[in-house]
Amino acid sequence: MQRGLDPERAWRSAYNGGGPWWNAGASHMNDAYRAAFFVQLGLLSLIELHRHLNVPAEPPYTDPYVRWCGRGKP
Repeated sequence: MQRGLDPERAWRSAYNGGGPWWNAGASHMNDAYRAAFFVQLGLLSLIELHRHLNVPAEPPYTDPYVRWCGRGKP
């Protein structure tokens, strides 16, 4: 097949009864359209954008007892 799926898997994927939203997250779509394909088209990765914009302001507490014993700042 054109996108790298064998013909039987492509047929099962096309006629699986799932709608477009279900198929968008299915493994056959991830195998047929890798992330690099969308990068080549110039599209942004929403996951990478979310990770970039949601960097924690300060590192989390590393001491396991800091929250329940009151030794750290809240």
